[in-house]
Amino acid sequence: MKNIITIDGYAGCKKTTLAARIANILGIPYISAGKLYRLFAYIHTNGDADMAESISRLIQGTNLDNNSKITFEGCSIDKFDLGTQYIGQMATTLANNEIVINTINQILKTMAEKTQMIVDGRNLGNYVFENAIVKVFVKSDIDTRMNKWVNYHIQNKIPYTRQKCEEVKTIMERRDYQDEHRLYQPLSCPSDAIVVDVLNTSVDSATRYVITQYLKSYGNVFKLTDLSIKSNSIKIEFIVPQAIKKYLN
Repeated sequence: MKNIITIDGYAGCKKTTLAARIANILGIPYISAGKLYRLFAYIHTNGDADMAESISRLIQGTNLDNNSKITFEGCSIDKFDLGTQYIGQMATTLANNEIVINTINQILKTMAEKTQMIVDGRNLGNYVFENAIVKVFVKSDIDTRMNKWVNYHIQNKIPYTRQKCEEVKTIMERRDYQDEHRLYQPLSCPSDAIVVDVLNTSVDSATRYVITQYLKSYGNVFKLTDLSIKSNSIKIEFIVPQAIKKYLN
């Protein structure tokens, strides 16, 4: 298995933002376990009503392209309409099914045999990649996540109502409870994980710390030489022994 960084945690805690930024800086693929659950929900609700047939189609059709991007039946999964509220709700429901969980876990493990990657999800550090080179667990209280949701709508000039806010908050609380109390592989923080509380830690600070730990995992032969934070990106340079540069390309 290649070198893996896992980003686990609650919904709406900037796992995707953190994972994508770290992957971009290190130059390694970013894989979203959540997208695989959404893909399965899409398959299962668009033609394959039988669970076994849907699972078989997911296993046979899911792959990585030459750029380590997830494809399904030869097409990028970004071409499928996976972002709808209905697909999201279906994915949440199916994520409690033991057979579905094990299927997607195995798909992720198969991908990890092909490439190093950073992958975000719920329970990857505990149940899928127990030997991950770095594990991160992201958490945040409901109010912080709601503020993020409201700010997103304000910045993008998307109308919302107080009633809608209450509905979203209720959905978050219900999802947290389901994740923590499901019978199979409930959400929990790995004992060896870096814990990031987005209320007290910026994404930039968390990014730098995770990358530092990633480099230390090869021994204390790395050090950060430059870190300049811009509005939309982070520039970072490393002193890296030639023999290990392949891991950062």
